[in-house]
Amino acid sequence: EGRNYRVQFTGPDGKRHTVRIGRVTQRAAEAFRVRVEHLVVSTISGHPVDAETARWIASLDDAIAKRLANTGLMKARESACLDEFISQFIKSRKDLKPRTIHLLVETRDSLVRVFGQKKPLREFSAGDADEYRQFLLNSGLAENTVRRRCGRAKQFMRAALRKRLIDANPFDGIPCSARQNESRFYFVSHEDAQKVLAACPDHEWRALFALARYGGLRCPSETLILRWLDIDWEKQRICVRSPKTEHHAGKEYRFVPLFPELKPFLEEAFERAEEGSEYVISRYRSQEVNLRTQLQRIIIRAGLDSWPKLWQNLRSTRETELAEQFPLHVVCKW
Repeated sequence: EGRNYRVQFTGPDGKRHTVRIGRVTQRAAEAFRVRVEHLVVSTISGHPVDAETARWIASLDDAIAKRLANTGLMKARESACLDEFISQFIKSRKDLKPRTIHLLVETRDSLVRVFGQKKPLREFSAGDADEYRQFLLNSGLAENTVRRRCGRAKQFMRAALRKRLIDANPFDGIPCSARQNESRFYFVSHEDAQKVLAACPDHEWRALFALARYGGLRCPSETLILRWLDIDWEKQRICVRSPKTEHHAGKEYRFVPLFPELKPFLEEAFERAEEGSEYVISRYRSQEVNLRTQLQRIIIRAGLDSWPKLWQNLRSTRETELAEQFPLHVVCKW
């Protein structure tokens, strides 16, 4: 049977310290003493601890780790409870966009719902990751939504792993990449596109639709920030700024040809634009305007059935068309 042990040592500050280990065997207490000696030597010499001692530190109970930190032998651990650690991680990510922050918070809240706020990260197992995935599936979420949320949970655990709060990422092996859903691919033909354009209420809506269908722009993130200064009529090209990819080096913007199919709709919008207007689309810039819902109404007005992904299918249709005429790497660049 074990006994209550404590280790006494002279720290780097020259003072005597005592660390309570708790009820363990004599052998375990001796092993603890040896590791403490390694920490004392490492701290005094300024050299990093060896790999085995580093693994031992990572495996320590939070309470004992705190006692050692109080003696100056190791750095104090950051919060190792599920809710507090993830909240600190999200708060530190000043580089992320509000939408991304919202998704991270959504993932944190669902993890806390399953495991509780005080769940120690060190106790989070691969079995817990399986349980979380099953919880999401049982909640009625689509497979790809579940995969993306597990991917964000894996991101949290990767941050904890880098801080040595856990020894392995429990979400390794959990599918996190979205699968292609063939049922959501839809080719919006030129004939159907013309019917929708004819049903659009004004020139700005025609420009919006044409920018997505014939220019391949993302809507609303790219279409609503497109300025008249971004259109080079002389060189017949458009400078498209992309908020979605701007955090990748060299992906802040791209140039897209002013395609013949697109040009008439931009010319019409330019002729009708109010003098001094900066943006190509000015009437529908409010966040209160739901462009998806309005597009769905326009499609019905045109006598057509809605396709699965209203704006994305326009963009993917254009990519398919262009790939039949130009090298694929050029199309991808556009």
